[in-house]
Amino acid sequence: MRRRQRAGQEAGARRRGPARARTSFRTADVADLTEELAEYDVVILAALVGVAAEDKERVVAHLGRHMAAGAALVVRSARVPVPHR
Repeated sequence: MRRRQRAGQEAGARRRGPARARTSFRTADVADLTEELAEYDVVILAALVGVAAEDKERVVAHLGRHMAAGAALVVRSARVPVPHR
């Protein structure tokens, strides 16, 4: 997850310096994260192997409720799920 730009910071200021200086990574149970998700520009969701489709849908819905408007969700999956309707 990459933290969002702080209020008052110039838009180009984030782009200066090496990527390592402006990037942070965190491993956490997404269900435990709420308000702090809004601090990130990008959230990377690793594959949810062995998790039922309904549980995956709940995780993505949770992220949608708590991520900042305009933030990107990058999902890595071993395969593309087929919705059951």
